[in-house]
Amino acid sequence: MTNNAQGTITLRKLRNGSTSAVTLNVDKQLLQLVAINDATGNATVAPDWTVAANQPTITPMLVGGATGMTLSDIRWYYNGDTYIGNVASGSINSNFRINANGSLTIIGNLASKDNLFTDTVTMKAEVTDTTGITSGNIEKSIDIPIQRASTSGYTVLIDSTSTVLGTTSSGSVVNSATLTAKVLQGVTDVTDSVTVKFFNGLSDSTGTTGKTLTVSRSDVNGSQLYIARAFVGSTEVDAEGITILDSSDEYQVVTDVTDGVNSQNNVTTYNVPESTALITVTGRAQRNGADITASSWVTSKVHADTQKLIAEVDGQSAFTTDTTVANSYNTTSTNTITVLDKDYINTSSGSKKRAEVFVIAQAEI
Repeated sequence: MTNNAQGTITLRKLRNGSTSAVTLNVDKQLLQLVAINDATGNATVAPDWTVAANQPTITPMLVGGATGMTLSDIRWYYNGDTYIGNVASGSINSNFRINANGSLTIIGNLASKDNLFTDTVTMKAEVTDTTGITSGNIEKSIDIPIQRASTSGYTVLIDSTSTVLGTTSSGSVVNSATLTAKVLQGVTDVTDSVTVKFFNGLSDSTGTTGKTLTVSRSDVNGSQLYIARAFVGSTEVDAEGITILDSSDEYQVVTDVTDGVNSQNNVTTYNVPESTALITVTGRAQRNGADITASSWVTSKVHADTQKLIAEVDGQSAFTTDTTVANSYNTTSTNTITVLDKDYINTSSGSKKRAEVFVIAQAEI
């Protein structure tokens, strides 16, 4: 019997943040666009987070190896050490609401004509085991990209009812998630006037046409990347990806980074230091948390802003390169791929696109 598993990691250049054994589940994409009227200086922000239907909620969750642990004393911070509040005190920042379960909802626009840079929200908490005796501090940060929108440029956003499937720390079970794509031209919603297709990872060449896609646990092997591509006629105008994690899967792929990042299966982002010329990402296959040997690997790296392939390696040492990359490399390893400075480039039009690279490691077991 053959089993397959996939793991992904996002590499972000020149950003700060923390990772630890907790995941932050987000129900709406954390991205805001700003359109500035050059004549008046007025700014329009999209999505408008003052509208309740658009407001994203960030929920901390202990999954996978953290089964049986609980979170308490959940505290939230904005852009470093600026305190937002906790459940007992409520939020002291009018842009945020802290909910009874410890989650954080953004209720105000963070983007403005004066704020066109990435913001960061950090959760800090105490984690306690089932005995109630052993505990420790834990924290997790998440970026909120903010960028200036061009009037003609397209941007795809993906909202998901959940980014984590399986049994959560509260004991509830999430068996499916609904992905919903929204397409903006500048800051105007044009979803109904374009064609959207969802693709199951990079290998899917056909896709499923529609603005929504339901993903069940049977569709996810450890974790799975889904890509929404927007088309005007036959021309692709933008794409966005989202990774869905099944925390209760028997098989998982975890990733190690050269300078010692903690490689847990729910650590999905890594902030690359400014001084780092290149890093190496290596996938490891696990069964119920223990390392096992995979029979074959395919490891890929992808531009985050367009979901276009930069390069990949497989068991036959084959490779492919994006036309934006000048030379061919990563042709000898299987579960290891090297990410270079030149991979962090903006490959689509528009101001201040995100300089991020996805690495996807797929194992056959």
